[in-house]
Amino acid sequence: MNPCHETQREAGPQAAASPPRHWRNLEPETVYTELLHPADLFFEIHGRSFSELCEHALYALFHNIAELDSVMPRSTQTLQASASAPAEALRRLVAEALVLFDAEHFLAAGCQVDVSNTAPLTLTAVLWGEMFDPRRHELLSEIKAVTRHQLAADQEKTGRWRATILLDV
Repeated sequence: MNPCHETQREAGPQAAASPPRHWRNLEPETVYTELLHPADLFFEIHGRSFSELCEHALYALFHNIAELDSVMPRSTQTLQASASAPAEALRRLVAEALVLFDAEHFLAAGCQVDVSNTAPLTLTAVLWGEMFDPRRHELLSEIKAVTRHQLAADQEKTGRWRATILLDV
C-alpha cells in the first residue's frame, strides 16, 4: 500500500479555549529521552496511546525550538497528516508542525491529536499557542528537518507506544 502524501494546515480563531493538554504541566523526562547523536537531536518518545505518542512528539519538537514557559494558548492551528504506517504518519505530522513554525512563526503551548484508524492512517492535531514574539520568547535550536533516519513507532506488548525520531539541526 502506498503512503498517502497528504498534509493540511488551517488557522483557527484568534481566541481559543485553554488546551486540554497544556505543556506547561509536563516534565520533559516523562515524555521523551534525548539519545546520543553527534550532530542532530535524536529522541525516544513514549505514550500510553498512539495519540499521546504524537502529542509528546510535538512537545519534543516545540520544547527544543523555544522556551515554552512564556508561550500562551491564544489561538489554534490545525494540522493533518496521513500515511499507511504509524511511523511515517508521525514524521509527517511533526514535519508539518515544523513548517508551521518556519513559515508562520507559530509556537505551540499544547495540543490534542486525534487518530483515524481507517486506511490511510490520518492524524489531526489541534495546536494551541501564539505567534513568536522576540520580546517574550527565547529560541533554543534551529531545526531544519524531520528525517526518516532511524524513524520508528511501535506498540509494545504492554500496549504503550514508543517512537524514535531524528531532527536535523
